[in-house]
Amino acid sequence: MITAPITTAPPAVLVEIVSQLSLKDASALKCTDHFWQELFSEWVFIEPVVRRNPTLFILTSEELKGTYVLREIAKKTARLLIHLGPEFRRDAGSLLSDIERDPEAFKHASEELQDNLAVARAAVGSRLYDRKRLDNLKYASSRVQRLLIAEKGVYLYYASDSVKDEEATVRSAVINDPRAFPYASLRLKFDNTPFIIDLVTAQPDLFPLLDSIVRDNHAVLLAALAQNGMLLKYTNHFNQNNPEIILAAMDQNPKALCYAGPSWKYNPQRLEQFRELKNNLPRLLESEEA
Repeated sequence: MITAPITTAPPAVLVEIVSQLSLKDASALKCTDHFWQELFSEWVFIEPVVRRNPTLFILTSEELKGTYVLREIAKKTARLLIHLGPEFRRDAGSLLSDIERDPEAFKHASEELQDNLAVARAAVGSRLYDRKRLDNLKYASSRVQRLLIAEKGVYLYYASDSVKDEEATVRSAVINDPRAFPYASLRLKFDNTPFIIDLVTAQPDLFPLLDSIVRDNHAVLLAALAQNGMLLKYTNHFNQNNPEIILAAMDQNPKALCYAGPSWKYNPQRLEQFRELKNNLPRLLESEEA
């Protein structure tokens, strides 16, 4: 800890010592006595200190925080932006240039800018491997998250949990890119059969990406096969040996027979016999009752 005699040291020595302190230690030092409180308000002392250790900008007076030189220093450190005041954090032009230096700057922007689609798009970027930028999506407003996810479905991965549980948002993401569905909430992925039926009807390419339990759901499977019979390939052996399922697939695409079980694939006349029996069964039952 810095002792009282150090206060008599030359200014350059004080600057060198204080600039090497952590924010916690510098804050404790500032509270020790009036001398240090006054010193942290002196421009000739604090300006070189902040240049050496930008984090100590937080301890300066409000008057000094408003100076151009210290603001420019603070702008280069994303986590200091929140200390620059609301009028600065609402400046879209400044924020965009800050994002180029440090994408985390978006995290500390005002709610107004986090609800700005152009600013959020710049903060998130377009490269799917840039995790640092893509993480910014969760700091955008829910409205902006929905818009960006509609543009690029896989952004759903980086969205907030509440957005991942919105049917309309997940639907727009999946329509844009079926690969987005695994990032939806557990409720939508496993506990909402009508929603999944709607999705595979609108986007059949989703079906192979569903969990096997969901794929083998009778209603989901029939909805998918009605759009693309070749999806029979992605169901289990039981369904591939179910003549009702095979015929549903073949009604959409006769080539789906190649994914039927061997006993049906190599004996297609059995399928026609089953179809005929199924079609005639109501009439046969009526005649027996009569």
